[in-house]
Amino acid sequence: MQRVEAGERPLKLTEALVIARVLDARFETMLRGESVEIAYNELAEMVAADAFDFLVRQAETIDSHVKRGTENGNQLIASYVRAVSTVPGLEPDKRLIKVAREYVRLNTELQEDAHSLATLIRTAARVFAKLDREYPIEYAGPTS
Repeated sequence: MQRVEAGERPLKLTEALVIARVLDARFETMLRGESVEIAYNELAEMVAADAFDFLVRQAETIDSHVKRGTENGNQLIASYVRAVSTVPGLEPDKRLIKVAREYVRLNTELQEDAHSLATLIRTAARVFAKLDREYPIEYAGPTS
């Protein structure tokens, strides 16, 4: 290690990976400060026209799950109560019904916000995708 620190020999790739692991950092992140090419390419990749696609999918999934949580919750509560009513002397478990109704209530409260968030993210994605990208997708070396 002393020879590396003194500049007498380069750091081995395996050593760099161990250091990154110990520091809980990505190896690529550690190289950014040393490499224009790596930093440029990562930045260009991060701001690609499809940069928001993952967020759009996640927001739409959340929106869908919240909506289904309300619908399915109400249907399952009704199905359970109907099924229990067909068995003489059996009563629905009030504790289960209480928790299920809270699940439905919370999903109902989240519906508007989840839908709004999905709409906002889709709008941001469309605006971002339309931006001019006149720079090279990959680093092409120093420019004047």
